[in-house]
Amino acid sequence: TISNDPPGVGPKLLKLPAVRAMVSLSRSSIYGKIAEETFPEQSKIGGGSFWLESEIVQWIKENAYKSRA
Repeated sequence: TISNDPPGVGPKLLKLPAVRAMVSLSRSSIYGKIAEETFPEQSKIGGGSFWLESEIVQWIKENAYKSRA
């Protein structure tokens, strides 16, 4: 995978409250969409669940375009 992050900087990780705020969906809606494979899956890191900000931003862009079509 090629990263667009600046050298020495990793991808930005988001916890569920930040993801919810970005996409305006409930916890159950997010996990439902993950089960349907229509939302980026979280990664388990050190016992916590995190999403890549870049994947959430991409999902928002894709879904915004779908809603305008």
